[in-house]
Formats: sequence, C-alpha cells, structure tokens
Amino acid sequence: MDAGITLYDTADVYGLGHAEKLLGRAIRSFEKKSENLVISTKGGVAWDSLGRTRRDSSAKYLKQAVRDSLRRLKIEKISLYFLHWPDGVTPIEESLNALKELSLEGYIQTFGVSNLAPADLRLCGKFSIAAIQIKGNLLEPEELIKAKKIASKLGVPIISYSSLADGLLSGAISSNKKYSADDHRSRYPLFQGSAKKIVDKRVTLLKAIVKSIHKSPAQFALRWLLDTNLASGVLFGAKNPRQAAENLGAHGWKIPKKEILAGCGVVYRKSSKIYTNFYSSL
Repeated sequence: MDAGITLYDTADVYGLGHAEKLLGRAIRSFEKKSENLVISTKGGVAWDSLGRTRRDSSAKYLKQAVRDSLRRLKIEKISLYFLHWPDGVTPIEESLNALKELSLEGYIQTFGVSNLAPADLRLCGKFSIAAIQIKGNLLEPEELIKAKKIASKLGVPIISYSSLADGLLSGAISSNKKYSADDHRSRYPLFQGSAKKIVDKRVTLLKAIVKSIHKSPAQFALRWLLDTNLASGVLFGAKNPRQAAENLGAHGWKIPKKEILAGCGVVYRKSSKIYTNFYSSL
C-alpha cells in the first residue's frame, strides 16, 4: 500500500474462505488508506465440509457466494467481483446476469470474468464487464495473446494471473523441485516431464537477459507483460515482505525494445501462428 498498489485480488476458495478473512483483516488495519483500494475476489468454485471443491457458476450459488465473501471480508461492497470458473453446465449468460443483478442491488461495484474460452469471452459484450482475468506469463503467454484482441473489442483491461509461472520466473526455484500432492504445482505442466529441462534452460536465458538492464528475473517477467501490452495489470503472490518489495521493482520503468524481443525467446511454446503474429507486431 505504501508503494501505491491499490488492487488486491483473492478468491473465496483460496484457503476455503481463509484468504478473504486475512485480506479483510489487512484492510481494517490500514483503515486510513483503504478508501482508494480495489478489492477483487472471485466466485464459482464451491466446497463441502471435507474441503472437496467443485465448480458451480449457477446464479443461485453466485448470489450466496457474494454475500459470504462480504461477510468474510467485512466490507459493505466488493469493488470488482470475478466469475472464477464456468462450470460447463450453467450458460455464461446466466452467470453474468446474476452478477449484473448483484451490481444493481449494491453488493458489488463492478464485475468481470476469469478463465473463459475466447468463444465465451465474446458473449460478454452485452454485460459491460470491467475486466478479464487470464492465466499467462513470459513462459506461456498464448492465452493472453488470444484474449488481447477480444478485450480490445470489448474495451476492457486484461489482468494476468500466474504472472511469475508459480515462482519459476523468479529465478529462485527449479522445475525439478518436488511438491506434495496438495500443492497445485505438483500438477502444473511446466513442472512435469520433458517440460522441466526446457523451462530451466529458458529461465537461465532470462537470467542472462536481465543482467544487462540490472533487474531481477521477476521484475523483468512482470514488466514484460505490461510493456508488450498483453496485460494492463499483473497479479503476483509473495510469501514475505522481501519478495513483495522485489516484485514491486517491476513498477516505474520500461524494458528497452532489444530486451523485449530477447524476452520472447524465453517463451516455452512459440510455434503457433498466433505467437508469430504477436512477435511480428513488436
């Protein structure tokens, strides 16, 4: 907050409600500064008493989920509420109509969508969404590239998540690191099979690129998303103040074009036509 960061993103399912409680506590501890904050949370993943999760983007569930999030955050209105995941059964229009109603009723200020396929994103033009949240980073930007044209037509910003590829782009961890079954990185494709050696080589290349501009790999990776206009905002996580401070070093400068193009060499998969067109546009 002292560095000027105003968007704080969470979701109801993170920690099965616990993350929202923590964020609400943090907001209240900085009450004098909290009036300009954008508090973003998401709904669309339900869980039972045993902690088992399932996707549920029905109107009934979303209306209850918003009220539950308000209670945990202890705020009167959610600044930006995302449909977290479609459930594959509920029509997207039903989910967005529910969020529109919640907005008109004053529970949320604006709403957006996350993890939608391009075909579903095109349906969002009727609903005046405020933002699109997409998974993407320097290693795997293809989903951001696909969404960029649609977002431009809708006139809404893209916010990237997994912006540091779950820590791989910090340069501090190896894809060979082992994770327990309850850690989602144990299922992340970049940590699996033949991808691991390729990813480690690409991260080594990233470390070489950043030396010339005296930035960390994480700072470059976050800045690259912004300077290529693939994202208007980038989300990152941090386990401690040192990591947060380092990531904030992505703010307030621009990557020279030579290094932007060099950064494209870090991309994990880059043979598709959509990537080639993106690279040419730079």
